[in-house]
Amino acid sequence: MSDFRLIAPSPLLAPYVKHYWVLHTGACVGFSERVTPTGNIQLLFYSGGAIHSPQGAWQGTSLLSGHTTNYVDLYGDEQIRIISVVFEPWGARAFFRFPLNEVAEHHATAEELSDQPFRELEKRVTDQPDDKQCIDRIEEFLFRRFRLDKAYNYQRMTEAVRLIDRSGGEMSLPELSEATCLSQKQFQRVFTDHIGIRPKEFLRIVRFQYTLSRMHFPMERDFTQLACECGYYDQSHLIREFRKFSGYTPKEYMRVCAPYSDYFQS
Repeated sequence: MSDFRLIAPSPLLAPYVKHYWVLHTGACVGFSERVTPTGNIQLLFYSGGAIHSPQGAWQGTSLLSGHTTNYVDLYGDEQIRIISVVFEPWGARAFFRFPLNEVAEHHATAEELSDQPFRELEKRVTDQPDDKQCIDRIEEFLFRRFRLDKAYNYQRMTEAVRLIDRSGGEMSLPELSEATCLSQKQFQRVFTDHIGIRPKEFLRIVRFQYTLSRMHFPMERDFTQLACECGYYDQSHLIREFRKFSGYTPKEYMRVCAPYSDYFQS
């Protein structure tokens, strides 16, 4: 039997860290999970066994997981503990000094990043069996690294993401660049650097996540109406986006799992 928990960050980190989650899989049971794009960069620590995907086993026991635009199937064949730091879309840039698009579509190890403090944290977390102490050590690490370079751009990107969220992913590039007082070219460059993915792709992921959040409600099971209300051109467009991000049509998705939005969860 698996145990999954969400843990709130400390108040000082809450503007940048959405939450932590901890997963313990059952002994000798393992797990399999289809992971869809969430719109959030994550810092992952795992111990107890290997995690595999069609691309091969994950390397290292800590990873900075950048934005993905495709689903992936993960498998673990032993008892595994995973601890994840889920950053707000604008949050990871406060703790890592490089353009975050460099880890897009990638799970970067501390070694790949040449990040010695990250390596030290990896050992301190994976060697510690107590989950609470692990979270405490992660927060100590984040507090030490916190720094906002060019805070005015950070504030612009925070506002851009909030506008995108309120619209359910239905904002245009001209609207966002105007709202942030940047040219479209400047906006795309700063957004990609701070958020870690191009605005167009981020908008698509947020719209997908917004659609998942609407599928909780029985009245939203008419997919033609749902497509219209969530900003797709038509039902075919909705189906194409669902296949891209989840590997399923909306109907197939609802048969295999309950619709749930990682991005819009409260």
